[in-house]
Amino acid sequence: MSLAMSRRYRASSFRILVCLVSVLSAASVMPVATAAPAHYILTPLPVPAQYGEVLTRDIADNGTVLAWLVDTGAAGAVFDRTGSWTFTIPGALFLDPVAITNGGTIFGNYGDTSGNWMFRRSPAGVVTPIAIDGTWTYANIWNASENGIVVGQACASVDPPCVGFIRTTRGTVLFEAPGAVFTYLTGVNNAGTTVGLYDDGMGGGGTFVRSANGTLSPIAIPGATGIFPVGINNREDVVGMYSDDITWHGFVLRDGEAITVDLPLPATLEYDDPATGTVVALQLQFSSTTVFSINDRGDIVGTTSGHYRDDAGTIFLERRFPFTGRLVP
Repeated sequence: MSLAMSRRYRASSFRILVCLVSVLSAASVMPVATAAPAHYILTPLPVPAQYGEVLTRDIADNGTVLAWLVDTGAAGAVFDRTGSWTFTIPGALFLDPVAITNGGTIFGNYGDTSGNWMFRRSPAGVVTPIAIDGTWTYANIWNASENGIVVGQACASVDPPCVGFIRTTRGTVLFEAPGAVFTYLTGVNNAGTTVGLYDDGMGGGGTFVRSANGTLSPIAIPGATGIFPVGINNREDVVGMYSDDITWHGFVLRDGEAITVDLPLPATLEYDDPATGTVVALQLQFSSTTVFSINDRGDIVGTTSGHYRDDAGTIFLERRFPFTGRLVP
């Protein structure tokens, strides 16, 4: 598959997801309490200035954080107790790191001039391609567990259907949600329990937790008009983002209760306008938050995006604010 086609396919997938999450209603049958006794203390992730903006992707049980460098698009970053460091894959034109284990093994996707590839990177930096059973025009990793189970989406052609896949040491399991033309598996734990969402191709869809034996349970958050699950830990806590028709909020579903997660952002930002050579004050218009990962201690990582503009409405800026979160019962 050519790099241009892989990029179109990735862009198409994300456009489908943006449309899909806006129609996923909370009309499922799983009851969730309207008030959660727990909350999160959020801490901005200290990012070296030379990294530019980063998007957090995963947090291991030992607190190590994996992130994607937005400005380059072709590098990842690891934040641990000793500091932080970046990595890439030789020849990569884009790099999408998605998961990291306690031992430092990294899973993700990258593209070079020959196509789009899934990979595993060892702590020593050795990169190994990951393949799934079958013949696919496009396959993409969305997440991986501590014990190496990999989940994602695979498409046999440029046209639907596209299916979810679960890759273990025993082989590949394919999954299509009932009535779906696009199925996304976006998170997995050590037991093989997954989370995901699907699109029926007619403006509808849904979200689910899928047990290792194939049992499906819908995901619901009171008041949500759209839900996008992204991760699940070994306690079966689920994280992601949900819409209330005003903006997108991060969430944690823990023990049947929904915890909303939003990082407070500065109301104004100073922007060096290259067109005029002056500093312009920008005002926050709205923000959106995604919780990307939760470890077994309940710690989370996420990113809040702030959308700013000037008084004249001529300058628009999106600024990402990555964070970690500690659970307070």
